[in-house]
Amino acid sequence: MGQGAAKELDKSPSKARVSVPVTPEVLQEIDNRARRLSVSRSTLMARLLQYGLEAEQHELNQRSARFQALRSQWHVERGASSSIEEICTRPAYLSIIAMGPEALPLIIEQLRSEGDNPDHWFVALHHITKRIDPVPDEDKGDMSRMSKAWLDWAEREIDAG
Repeated sequence: MGQGAAKELDKSPSKARVSVPVTPEVLQEIDNRARRLSVSRSTLMARLLQYGLEAEQHELNQRSARFQALRSQWHVERGASSSIEEICTRPAYLSIIAMGPEALPLIIEQLRSEGDNPDHWFVALHHITKRIDPVPDEDKGDMSRMSKAWLDWAEREIDAG
């Protein structure tokens, strides 16, 4: 979307116009469906967009709920263990890692919420990000500093991108 469209969205989201190239065949199908539903083309498009946004939000909510359930299960599975290996090899933790990149924003948000008392998310982050390690050697072992390094990395690489 160009700058003009972005400015138009800022001024009046309900009147925003976005141009998308559409083949004549697709346009004809849109018009046919709009006629069958007795609505205008723009109303049909708005409904389709809203449906897509709602479906995407539902998927995000499900992913978040799954993450929170696995996080809770992980806490139960690991008990009071202090062994990093035991903590990070519990089935629920491995299931979080298996969520892949979709888990990344959820883990980052969890780290943010944990403040100065972060949990052991670093192994999962390392695996999900294909072995990225933003933690300086001198900060390894300091959970609070490790968390800050990952949050700084996320701000640069995820939030800004």
